[in-house]
Amino acid sequence: MCNRSNLVPGRCARPSRLARGVAPIPILLAAAASLALAGGGPLAGAQQNSEATIENGRQLVALFMEGDLSTLWARMSGPLREGLGSEQALAQFRDQVEAQLGAEISVVRETGTREQETDVYTRKARFAKTGNTVIDVVFTTDSSGIITGFWVRPSASQPSPPEEANGEPREGETAAMHEGIRSIVPIAPTVVAAQGRRHLVYELRVLNRRKQMVTLTGLDVLNADGSRPLLTLRGTALQAAHGGSDPGPWIDANSELLLYLWVSAAARVPTALQHRLHLRDADGVPFEAIGPALTPRPAQPMRLGPPLRGDSWLALNGPSNTSIHRRARIAVNQHQRIAQRFAIDFVQLREGATYHGNPEDNTNYLAYGKQALAVADGTVAALHDGIPNNVPGPDSRAVEITLETVAGNYVILDLGEGRYAFYAHLQPASLRVALGDHVTRGQVLGRVGNTGNSTEPHLHFHIADAPSPLGAEGLPYVFERFLFQGDMTRSQEVAPVSEATLRTNEIPLQGTVLAFVGHDEFD
Repeated sequence: MCNRSNLVPGRCARPSRLARGVAPIPILLAAAASLALAGGGPLAGAQQNSEATIENGRQLVALFMEGDLSTLWARMSGPLREGLGSEQALAQFRDQVEAQLGAEISVVRETGTREQETDVYTRKARFAKTGNTVIDVVFTTDSSGIITGFWVRPSASQPSPPEEANGEPREGETAAMHEGIRSIVPIAPTVVAAQGRRHLVYELRVLNRRKQMVTLTGLDVLNADGSRPLLTLRGTALQAAHGGSDPGPWIDANSELLLYLWVSAAARVPTALQHRLHLRDADGVPFEAIGPALTPRPAQPMRLGPPLRGDSWLALNGPSNTSIHRRARIAVNQHQRIAQRFAIDFVQLREGATYHGNPEDNTNYLAYGKQALAVADGTVAALHDGIPNNVPGPDSRAVEITLETVAGNYVILDLGEGRYAFYAHLQPASLRVALGDHVTRGQVLGRVGNTGNSTEPHLHFHIADAPSPLGAEGLPYVFERFLFQGDMTRSQEVAPVSEATLRTNEIPLQGTVLAFVGHDEFD
């Protein structure tokens, strides 16, 4: 919730005249959230192993780990330097890596690939403070040796939890074993409406129970009636689904790969789905594995009133398959959860900007101080107050960011039937409710602030299945009514519509600009 509002501790860019995002409630690396990303991604299709690339990559890792950052900085491209900000920022990032990871204790695998003018070095390693979690350290360089990309983040392929290595799927899971490959859908997806379409948002775990690695080369999501695929993933599309550095990711023996899936349909979604995996074994021999039929849950997301009043609200880091919220898979009490699966960071805009005047003054942000409203009748199940506001900016935090402080000041409402509304980053001393209070739809809960892991004032909102900021699974929801006013383009410019249109029973997707309607009360 960095505003970039991320409920996961991490670096966020300085806010611009047009909101760059609020960090999703990030969390610590041990929670398997992304630690850092700078520069562009590796090219797809690189297949050839290169000893020269591996040796060069080892030298770059040594420079970073040993703190020779001046030499490393001198070899970085202009765009990469701009993305990192400064050599001092690189040093701070290196210190953050050391603090969160500890010392490297083993190298699981190294690869060096070369395609055209780009070399990609990937080092999969374990570190002292991350337990069994495998971390990817990736460098990309051009033909002249200039560093064009740099990552330190959890690997897409991770060892399976020991208790699941030979066990049966938990209740609610769907699994199949085929030639040592097991596919699991931990949580059956619920149909949710957005932009006139129906969407299924869920995760697929691919477990390799063989004694040797396999390579996933493609995935087809099928209608179980045998008609054509609803979704086909190959190359860069497959790479985007798992978030790793390899278009065709390998899965080590007794390890698993998590795929983030988003299946859209213009009309009614199928009553049953299947997954066809395209793989290669350790000798390069192709084979397929087809999972069992999966039945989506009926379309019954909770219908909500507005969490805010007014217009020109941007759904930043909103629902999409690439949103940082979507990928914030976090370990709480030793269980991996995605509480922010459908989370939104709401910032308010005027003429494409989230603030006016001095960007380091919270009161200059349009969202600051706006009232956060109960989206339905409910009971206050949890809350936290007393965390001071941050000074807006990418690195300034008023308190150390931990699991307890990452959300800042917050309120959680019990809406019944196992659904909880979560409001984060509220102003200190602005909460108007107490634990156990019964609230009605439209009641003021507090005011929008800039607390916890947040770079600028905004409201982080989501629905989950438990009264915990992060130890829960995110659930889909829809707003009964809102006006669609435009959306944010890839160049981070707002494209307004000539006339606002009414949307009913939909969830606003990432980049949507909207006006909330439905309450008669005003400030």
